[in-house]
Amino acid sequence: MTKLYSKVLGLMEEKRPWLDGDFCVGQLAKRLFCSRSVLSKTINICSGHNFRWLVNYYRIIYAAALMKKDPYMKIEEVAKLSGFNTLPTFNSAFKLMMKERPSEYMARVREATLPRRLPSMSRGLRP
Repeated sequence: MTKLYSKVLGLMEEKRPWLDGDFCVGQLAKRLFCSRSVLSKTINICSGHNFRWLVNYYRIIYAAALMKKDPYMKIEEVAKLSGFNTLPTFNSAFKLMMKERPSEYMARVREATLPRRLPSMSRGLRP
């Protein structure tokens, strides 16, 4: 069972099938040449979570990386690029995994990218 789970994680990390908004357990089972029920049971036992949670985990980690890369990207675009078909689903999954809303996370990332100290107007700005 742990061998199958290792294959699951390897495929999820290397091929990123979760970027497809229609990705489902049946597709993963076909790629790994096993039944859906065996795959679901393996994921549940080895991770303590279900297939949907695992997919959303990868999607949210990817979404957070996109936000760090471009803190001014629209949240709707982040959701779509991360494999989510709807914004409410993205918002719910993000809040569950990251303990804050996507907009709050994005605001923190933006704040972190600002210069710590702005130049003084008395010194003037020189090119």
